[in-house]
Amino acid sequence: NFAPSSQFQAQLLDPMGVGSSLPCQPPCTGNRAGDTRHREESCRFVFASDAKDIQQSDPVATFLAETSSGAVDTCVLHWVLSSKEHEMGSVERIVNFHEQVRNSVDFFGSAILIDDATSGLILGRPVDVQNMSAEDAILRLGQFLCRWSLEQSPPFGVRCGAHTGSLHTLTLPNSENQVSFFGDAFSRARELAHTAVEENMVHLSKTLKDGLRTLEPIPLIITTNRDSYLLEAHTEVSGDTSATCGINVGMRNSVVTGVEDKLVSTLGSTVDRQKMSMDDFRNMLQSKKVDLSAFGKGKAKSLESFYRDVVVDGKSHLVESGTTF
Repeated sequence: NFAPSSQFQAQLLDPMGVGSSLPCQPPCTGNRAGDTRHREESCRFVFASDAKDIQQSDPVATFLAETSSGAVDTCVLHWVLSSKEHEMGSVERIVNFHEQVRNSVDFFGSAILIDDATSGLILGRPVDVQNMSAEDAILRLGQFLCRWSLEQSPPFGVRCGAHTGSLHTLTLPNSENQVSFFGDAFSRARELAHTAVEENMVHLSKTLKDGLRTLEPIPLIITTNRDSYLLEAHTEVSGDTSATCGINVGMRNSVVTGVEDKLVSTLGSTVDRQKMSMDDFRNMLQSKKVDLSAFGKGKAKSLESFYRDVVVDGKSHLVESGTTF
C-alpha cells in the first residue's frame, strides 16, 4: 500500500526542495532478466489468494492484472538518451541516471515497465494523498529527471515524452515469458520523446495535459500544431522552492506576464506544422481570453507580425497556463 510519510507529503510537489537528489536506492544494473523474473512473479502472484495485498504493494502487478483482459488507458513516460550520451560512452553517467530513475519512480509510486540501458518506459499512478492524477505524477517525475540531468557537469542528455492512451501487454514466442508492451500510449510517448526540440524538457501530449489535476495551472509551452506541449525543467509549480535551494542552471522562468513575454523564442516546431489561417489564429487567442487590443500599441508587435512569428515562421511559441496564454 502506497502510504507516503509526512516528509514525502511535504516534498511531493517539490522533490528538489531538500537537495539535488533523492535518497539513493540500489542502482540499475541493466539486468533485463532479473527485471523480467520480477514481472513474471508479479503476474503469477496477482492470481493467488493474497492477490489484493500484493497488487497494492506492486504497481506493476496491479497493471498486469488490469490488462489481463485487454488494453487499458494509462499514462506513461518514455525516456531516451540523447546522441551526446552515446558519443560520450560514460557507463558511470548512465548508471547514475538509472539510479535517479529508480529513486523518482519509488518517490512518486510509479512503476518501470521497460528498463533498457538507453531508454525506458514508466507507468504513472495516481497519488491520492496529494490529489495527484497519474498524469500529474508522471509529468512531475519527468520534470524531476530533467532537473537532475541539467545539474550534472556537463548536463546529462535525455529526452522525455509523456502520453495517456491504450497500452497492451503480450508475451512473445521464445521470449522466456518476458512481458512486452505496445499500443498508443507507448508509441505516442516515444514519438514525443524523439521529436522534442530540446533535451531535458518533458514533451507531453494534449491528451495527457487534459488529465492534469493538481498541476493543471502549470505554465506549458504550446507548440504551433497545438496538439503537444513542452514543460521546462525549472518551471515553477505550487510549493516549488527549488529557486531558494541553490538550483540555478540559467533556465528562464516560464511564469510570465504580458503578451510579448509569453513568446518563447529560438524554439522551432516539434513536428510539421499544420498552418492555421489568420482568422483561426485570432479566434484561438480570443478563446483563451487574450486581449487583442494590446497588439500594435507602443513597442508591442502587431497581431499580424505575431501571427507570422508563431504560425508562419515558427520562431516563437505560446506558453499556456491554465485556461489562457
